[in-house]
Amino acid sequence: MRFDDGSFLVFETESVYQASWLAYPGKFVELLGYKPGPLGALLSIPATNILCLHLVTEATTINDISAMLRVTGLMQAQHPSALSPLLYWWDGSSVQPISGHDGEDVHLFVPDELASIL
Repeated sequence: MRFDDGSFLVFETESVYQASWLAYPGKFVELLGYKPGPLGALLSIPATNILCLHLVTEATTINDISAMLRVTGLMQAQHPSALSPLLYWWDGSSVQPISGHDGEDVHLFVPDELASIL
């Protein structure tokens, strides 16, 4: 999906367990046939049956993050099995949230390792 010059993939299935792949991003990416680089991936789980993915490369920009946050928020707000408007970063070994939501606004807190390429 392309949105405001940002790009990412949206995986929507009939399974209510799709979002559980957030716990196993390495296996998920491998099963899709992608090779993650050393910068990992951005992920979001707006609903139980949706997972969004952006493989982070040197070409990744703040536009990719903005697009994912915006679309994730829209999907989460409108979906009957809504889950989370947050954005996560998988650094190749662990998954950590890089955004927060205070009920009105989404706040971004990007780790130094990820910020260095943006």
